[in-house]
Amino acid sequence: MTFTAIAWLLQVLLLDFNQWFASWTLATTTIIALAALVSLAIYWTINRYHSWIEIRQLSHGLSIVFYLMLVLQLPQKFEFHLIWQRADWLLLTGSIVGWLVIGQLWLKTWYDHSELSRHDGASWLGASILIIAAAAHYGLADSAGVMAVLSPAILILAGLWCCHRYAYYPKQNTRTNKACKQSPLYWFDWQQALLSCAAIFAPIALSWVIITNWSYDGVIWDMSYFPLLNLYDITSWLTLLVGFSLYYMSQHRRDESRIESSAAPQTKRILTADYLLVMLGLISFWLISSILVRTLHAFIGTPLWDSAQGGAWNSEQVQTGLTILWTLLALAATIVASRYWQRTLWFMGIGLLGVVVLKLVLVDLSQTEAIWRVISFLGAGSLILLIGYLAPLPPARDEIENPAQE
Repeated sequence: MTFTAIAWLLQVLLLDFNQWFASWTLATTTIIALAALVSLAIYWTINRYHSWIEIRQLSHGLSIVFYLMLVLQLPQKFEFHLIWQRADWLLLTGSIVGWLVIGQLWLKTWYDHSELSRHDGASWLGASILIIAAAAHYGLADSAGVMAVLSPAILILAGLWCCHRYAYYPKQNTRTNKACKQSPLYWFDWQQALLSCAAIFAPIALSWVIITNWSYDGVIWDMSYFPLLNLYDITSWLTLLVGFSLYYMSQHRRDESRIESSAAPQTKRILTADYLLVMLGLISFWLISSILVRTLHAFIGTPLWDSAQGGAWNSEQVQTGLTILWTLLALAATIVASRYWQRTLWFMGIGLLGVVVLKLVLVDLSQTEAIWRVISFLGAGSLILLIGYLAPLPPARDEIENPAQE
């Protein structure tokens, strides 16, 4: 009956708003957002004077509907070329104010009744991040989605830094704990909400990095391409930095949990930590290789990955550059792994070195001219010898812990 009442109220509000604002020709998402916001306000008022658990439970899903409709407002204007009047912007501003006020009121209500779930705070915070991303994407000149990824990356990185900087300090200071309990937003766990938003945002943004590097030349707003210092490469690196920040923070929390409970299985650590590092390493490898391809394309006119007639794979300059670059990456990975005892990273570097050897035999030896072939073999061979001298296999974790115990 409660579900029927909520659904009926939404339907009535949709019909009323559609009739009241008929002359404005509002988008359907705007009407749904208004109806959901008014419903949330009415049900919060009812719950304040008469506690009703069914209303609180159903309001979780209703709030997500409101956030979704709020996020879709800007694409409605720019993608479908709708003409917005002053009243449309006034309704959008009112919805944003409602997100800020009504959303926090419901978070406090769920917190007081011990019904606050993890996705509630993440959905509230994620709505604001998506609105800022949409405003940056549609409010500026066309940037092939770069601004839509850059804005969340900067916001999430700044939040993750603050989260890591201040997350464990209150545990060591009882006065800070008392101050946190008396803070205005004591019910909102912004650290957990930020981590949940980053966990959702990072895979989407990393997929964007993988796909766009296949065909994008990196030119934004008709500015000349310069490697590493252009807006597209900066956005890609910031997105990768979000992924590595999540890996670092998850590993840091896992180490603390292992200290508290030494019975944690090692397989769980490998599946959640090492596999994530391998995935981020592969994406970094793809990004660095694509930066080289774009740089050669911008300065000497070599083809991109998806160009006609085989693209970059049929370019001798690109093949020689990739061989030397991949060997340098293998050298850097093995040296860092040997210094910091990271066996997973060391095996990744050696695996990349094996790929370089196969590439020398199967590709460079048969498809490149003599001069480029000589450069590839001399450069790769010299770096391989340097790897054997500077980067031996680091010891395993068990080999490190056993001498310490003895």
